[in-house]
Amino acid sequence: IYLLYSLLTNHENWKWATVCRLTLIGVLTAAALAYPLFPLVRRQFVGEYPSDVFIDEQMYDQSDLLAYILPNPPHPLRESYAPDILRTQIVFLGYATLTLAIYGVSKTKQTRMWLLMAIFSFVMALGPALRLYGQVYPGIPLPYRLLGWSFPVRILRSPHRFNILLAIPVAILAGFGIRTLSLSGRRARWSPLLAAGLILFEYLRVPLPALSLDYSPFYDGLAASSGQSAVYDLPMGFSGPAKFYMYLQTVHRKPIVQGKMSRPERDINAFIDGDAFTKRLRVKKTLDWDLTAVSRHLAYLADADVRYLILHRDPQLEDKRPSEERWAKWQDWLTFDPLYQDERIAVYSTQAQ
Repeated sequence: IYLLYSLLTNHENWKWATVCRLTLIGVLTAAALAYPLFPLVRRQFVGEYPSDVFIDEQMYDQSDLLAYILPNPPHPLRESYAPDILRTQIVFLGYATLTLAIYGVSKTKQTRMWLLMAIFSFVMALGPALRLYGQVYPGIPLPYRLLGWSFPVRILRSPHRFNILLAIPVAILAGFGIRTLSLSGRRARWSPLLAAGLILFEYLRVPLPALSLDYSPFYDGLAASSGQSAVYDLPMGFSGPAKFYMYLQTVHRKPIVQGKMSRPERDINAFIDGDAFTKRLRVKKTLDWDLTAVSRHLAYLADADVRYLILHRDPQLEDKRPSEERWAKWQDWLTFDPLYQDERIAVYSTQAQ
């Protein structure tokens, strides 16, 4: 956007030296991004299923218009009146920031390009249809539909990610506003400090969300053991639980049955879906209590060199943490005692008992 704007409004200053520098920047940027982007590009052009690169999250991972005026959680103001339906929407720009940005636009002609970038990013973040208070209105189409088919937009997957781009021009516009305000008179020289204080308050996060790194001492022993037998962590969950299990994998360094991938292969669940026991856990996130022949289902895991089945009730699982009733039902279904148990996990062997 910047290059296009500069070419249209400032083309008389474009010289060969400018073009050469921009070309060099482009080449160096492409070289830096080549390694991380190579697998993605290869799947797109020579993969068996090129369309799998694009995951459609347009209609359920877009920004809610109302969330732009609500402080981000866990801000005290947000916690007191924000509806739960918007709890995952963290796109607040800040009242002081927006006021300064608007003031900067109204007083400075240099802001036109940044204003265009802000408008473009904001409109694209709203997605293909308006979403307000958690409700999507397909009858109110937005410009995202005109560009959503293009490779650069589809590769982002989610309209919500345009908010990352939105923050850049809004911050610069707010900077123009602070500069203009501070130069408007002697009394306004303290305005940058006042604006900084207001912005810091609006972005306040108390308490700061953090994830405990504590884990069961069983994993230290597992890390010291020989062999590369896998572990099967329960409860399953492609998002929250799987991410925590991948953290634990950095401790024990053994294969795990389920992890988290941004763009998984089509057959990624082939092994899990190969048995009624594991498939039910993936799809329904709970066990079919009518399943019998426990040893046969565990043998399916043992035959694939999955040595341990580990039940979790770690605090890091948050709302996915099994209740005491669910924990007791799990242990009752397995019919035999765990090899190891503490306040966080219970470890069962998949070998025949």
